Amino acid sequence: MSQFLKLTCCVLNKSLISSVYIKPNKFHIYTMEKSTEGFMVFGGGSVSSNNEKIEICEKEKPEDYKIIKGWIDTL
Repeated sequence: MSQFLKLTCCVLNKSLISSVYIKPNKFHIYTMEKSTEGFMVFGGGSVSSNNEKIEICEKEKPEDYKIIKGWIDTL
């Protein structure tokens, strides 16, 4: 089994998917970035990372919707 999902617009690494929210006729896929940025000054600071949200709608992207649905069904 591949560790990637090939969609029409991109190829997703399954290990970077943090969550998938299942809505009626729609999936919201959130990915994790492996890099973080931030700074520390005198014991305080800030750290942040960017999470990407990919929305797959059945009406707009039926091929991608079937791929994601099939992958979820196998879990």
